[in-house]
Amino acid sequence: PNKGVYVKGFSPRDIDDMFEIRCALEGLAIQLAIDRMDEEHHAKIKVFFELMEFYTHKKEYEKSSEQNIHFHELLYKASHNRQLTQILTSYQYYTKQFQLGSEIKYDHMEELLEEHYEILQSLETKDAKRGIAVIKKHLEGSKGRAGYGEFRSYEV
Repeated sequence: PNKGVYVKGFSPRDIDDMFEIRCALEGLAIQLAIDRMDEEHHAKIKVFFELMEFYTHKKEYEKSSEQNIHFHELLYKASHNRQLTQILTSYQYYTKQFQLGSEIKYDHMEELLEEHYEILQSLETKDAKRGIAVIKKHLEGSKGRAGYGEFRSYEV
């Protein structure tokens, strides 16, 4: 009482845990999306990729990043699993908060675009195994680009 408010930040362990969960759940989301995606979701995902590509080539990171968020959110929705969509949307928000300075962001725009192209290709070819591998690679790369290195495992 009478001491004010304390805000607990995220520890490196919290960050690892969130990326591990997000990686596992996005793998499930892409698998379900491949099985359940309709043409409308597929067309929209493709549009978000094309906009990301456009803004990447113009070196407009913020606009490209917005398309990245929409791309992932639509992928979650394409799974037709509302609980999964809700969980992943919140985890995407939290992991976005971990990103460090913008100088890191600009250096990796082309790499991010290529990773999203691979995700799109796995959706188009309906290759769930490839999609899961690509999502894992993408999230591991995102964690590294945010300045948090490789996933660490912890004993329980």
